[in-house]
Amino acid sequence: MLKSPIVPGVLLALVVVGVLIFAFGGYQVITFAQKYDQVDSVITPALLQDAQHNQSSADILAHLTLDKEAANTSRNTGFIFVGAGAVLLGIAGFVYTLLPDKRTAAK
Repeated sequence: MLKSPIVPGVLLALVVVGVLIFAFGGYQVITFAQKYDQVDSVITPALLQDAQHNQSSADILAHLTLDKEAANTSRNTGFIFVGAGAVLLGIAGFVYTLLPDKRTAAK
């Protein structure tokens, strides 16, 4: 059991940081999933066919593809943040179970 008086403060800080990281990751996942869908909806079969014959359409398609890949990468990074926040919250929960019960410590 952990008996240091500093542990509850550190535990609270760990929970706050974990929740903030989790929320940031969730926001990033939602934002970049919407951006990915927006860019994906612009890439139409007509644009794909026109890009084979027109250089400016091919350039537009290349930029849209890069934007789509960037949104996908950022969305995946958001998933990493969500996982990191969940791990921090799990560690905080585990440490909380190791704290002595105040009712039994007072007796």
